[in-house]
Amino acid sequence: MESKKAQGISMNIIIIAAIAIIVLVVIVAIFGGKARQFGKGTEGVSEGFDTKKICKIPGVYGRECKTPQLCEDEGGSVVPGSEFEDCPQSYCCQK
Repeated sequence: MESKKAQGISMNIIIIAAIAIIVLVVIVAIFGGKARQFGKGTEGVSEGFDTKKICKIPGVYGRECKTPQLCEDEGGSVVPGSEFEDCPQSYCCQK
């Protein structure tokens, strides 16, 4: 009998390549889903905020709805302006 040497790619390489492709597909699926969620969470941010109508602006710390007396007692100052939509019964206080 003649001995024939195997030619081509070994079975181990094929299995490793298949596992690597599966792992890549899973990683792409995970990060792809996260990117879509991030995109949904940032809708409307580019429109901006009207600082004359909103007291609690995302990313701006130290602004809260309080009475003028409580604001001054805590070392803050009342933000000038007439009516803030998110503070209907009180004033906007900046610390």
